[in-house]
Amino acid sequence: MYKERTKEKIYNICIAEGSFIPLASIDTEQIKSIVHIALMDLFAVQQWLKIAKKDGLEWNAIYKLHYDILHELIEAFLRFDKMKVRTHECLFVFLCEKHPELELDWDFFEKI
Repeated sequence: MYKERTKEKIYNICIAEGSFIPLASIDTEQIKSIVHIALMDLFAVQQWLKIAKKDGLEWNAIYKLHYDILHELIEAFLRFDKMKVRTHECLFVFLCEKHPELELDWDFFEKI
């Protein structure tokens, strides 16, 4: 039987598991490094897309790179909250829970 995985339930699980790791300070150099990696991945995606359109390559790798880019950018964003998060799921739930002003859809993150 499917058990609903609400944002609130997942957030509470992440707290219980100690998945939210407070950082002492904001390390702007580390944030820049994470964003740089995301930009390099984006460049790789753009190159793959050129090839994929021409040669009909598998789209799974392109999807995975997009997911990684999203993950990396969220990780960098949360560093401004002085927060490091252990898992992807907890990263997404922290973003949704702590930044309601962004009006993000938890169901989107659950699907991807």
